[in-house]
Amino acid sequence: MASIPAENLPSRSTFPYRPLDELNSIRLVCLHPASSSQDEVKCSLIHSTLKIYRDIYDDYTALSYVWGDPNDTRSIWIDGIPFPTPINLFSALRDLRHENRTLLVWADAICINQIDDEEKLGQIAMMGKIYSMAEHTVIYLGPLEAKNADELNSWASADFHESRLSSGLADLVLSQTWFRRVWVFQELVFSKDPRVQLGRYRLSWNTLYHALARHMETEYSGKDIEVIHGSKLLTEMHQARETHRKGEGTGRPRRTNSPLMDLEDESSDDESSVTMFSLLRARRGLGVTYPKDMIFAHLGFASDGAALGERINYSMNHVHLYNLVARHVVDQGLHCELFNEINGVDPSSQRNGLSSWTPNWEIQRTDALIPSNNWVTEVFEWQGRDVSSLFWIKPEINNIIQHTFVRDPPILACLGAELDVVVRCSGSLSGLVELFLQDPKIALRCCLRAAKPRILRYSWGLCGLEYEDLYEIIWGPDTMNEDILSGVKPCKKIWDSLYDTTHSESSEITLNDIYWLYRVLSGITGSTHLRLRTWNAGILARTGCGRLALVPRWTQCGDIVAGLILPSGRVHNSNPLLIFRPIGATEPDLEALLTEKFGQQIRPVLHCKLLGLCCMDTDCLQFEDQNSGEYKVTRADPGFETWKAIMAGSSTNDLMRSIVRIPRRYIPNFSRQSWTRGNTKQNLYWKTFAIH
Repeated sequence: MASIPAENLPSRSTFPYRPLDELNSIRLVCLHPASSSQDEVKCSLIHSTLKIYRDIYDDYTALSYVWGDPNDTRSIWIDGIPFPTPINLFSALRDLRHENRTLLVWADAICINQIDDEEKLGQIAMMGKIYSMAEHTVIYLGPLEAKNADELNSWASADFHESRLSSGLADLVLSQTWFRRVWVFQELVFSKDPRVQLGRYRLSWNTLYHALARHMETEYSGKDIEVIHGSKLLTEMHQARETHRKGEGTGRPRRTNSPLMDLEDESSDDESSVTMFSLLRARRGLGVTYPKDMIFAHLGFASDGAALGERINYSMNHVHLYNLVARHVVDQGLHCELFNEINGVDPSSQRNGLSSWTPNWEIQRTDALIPSNNWVTEVFEWQGRDVSSLFWIKPEINNIIQHTFVRDPPILACLGAELDVVVRCSGSLSGLVELFLQDPKIALRCCLRAAKPRILRYSWGLCGLEYEDLYEIIWGPDTMNEDILSGVKPCKKIWDSLYDTTHSESSEITLNDIYWLYRVLSGITGSTHLRLRTWNAGILARTGCGRLALVPRWTQCGDIVAGLILPSGRVHNSNPLLIFRPIGATEPDLEALLTEKFGQQIRPVLHCKLLGLCCMDTDCLQFEDQNSGEYKVTRADPGFETWKAIMAGSSTNDLMRSIVRIPRRYIPNFSRQSWTRGNTKQNLYWKTFAIH
């Protein structure tokens, strides 16, 4: 086929686009017919409006495809002018052509002037309408090799509803990049009549989906990870489309066991709401040519897209956009869910300019999350409404500022409690987690053998193991089960990193420590919906008060365990324990600025970065406020007066838990009681957290 050498192709900036002047204006490609696939791709570009296509006179076909490498282009002719086109779009136009008839096509790479950011933002906002008003949408997966063409032709000649796709053909479809691109979600969901095309073979979306679903029901195991991921994305997208077609909202899929998060925002009062944040959580890490498209690809679909659209434009860089969306999420009261998205992502991979509490949506989270305690219920007597009302938003009260943002990149400032500090960290827990995945009981025995906790003759049982069993496991001869002996080494390495084996320190491992770890890891590995093969999101740490904590794997000695007071959209909200890294005061005038922002005296400012969630053993810990302020907050005070008083320096000891017991559900054989530790007092320090 005749082609212009790449070095002779004009740039997009030289193509004479006419501006889109009318309301709802769009451009369409008139794809000229061709008698041979080897003929040059020729077309013309026309202006139209969406209003025309609401009528009966014309229709057009929208194209959904993967851009691919923007530098890998081929030439087509538009109104006699050579135009550089991404190779995937070039292949799509070549395979779509009819022998005798002109086809009207909407394809973003041609129909939108890609160097005009203002036009791009306007057209992006219209994309939902563009796809919903198209008579058909062609999902172009790519060209087809001859060997696959014969197989597809044979399958297409049979009864679609009865015949089964071959494993090779199904895997070929599911491994296509199209399923892992961000933009295609709304392109499919909004389409009236989506058709899937491979090479020149085209069939309806429903036909292909049901054929692939039948195939994956029987041949799911042993598949390549890309095929499995493609299958799960296929299911999510189809369910979102079906829900949208039935008018049950804006595309929230039904609940499934897919590791992809549901698009439902559980915090929303509107059951049909699908927020920008819920879409980003579900589709993070999928492919985009430009990072900012993680936001703009969902703008027309998100229930809060219009509100966000007033604050953003396509000329902004993606770092600023990500920070702005994170601020939007915190303002909605969804900070707990936002901080969950920080877990599993190494902070060293954060782009320069992103705040530590802003997720990088380009990076897919691969590990299961770290579970976390609700720090409020661990610290406070959860009886008075004064405590609970600290953590939920009262819309009628708008003169109380409980958090604020300053500077750029934004610093999130709020009231928080420093609860403990990390003094030792273990290495990777992957070996121990593998033991739990194989057999939790063997993993428990390995931990006991490696830790050698002190047990007394009157010690009661642990997970069904009596004193004699414990003694045999810990001190018995090395002739025991080979699986246990082989698993002791990785466990001993963990314990040795947390405790001084020379006994120069007073701290020692207890049965409480072993049981707490057993509970936590059993909870992680026992989550059937996660289908874990491995887990490397966290490590163990020992804190200053001698307790164990499960923390993000990049935690270091000197990092602090803390909880924040941030308002939420729900009364019953999880307030997770968090890990922060203190940093030097880079903003010398920040305390004065925050005092002005909050409109009152504030606690000392702690400059820090958020590392993620943590889970800490808090059984029998009794916290004491180290502030000796003249005023003491009591349970008789109204909630927001409580917040103001705490921020100003008042003591909170009257709000703290005074009697601490281990909940019954945590104690095996409760009728016999159990080994429990006495109450341990731990200092609490209120700070104004400035989270960079």
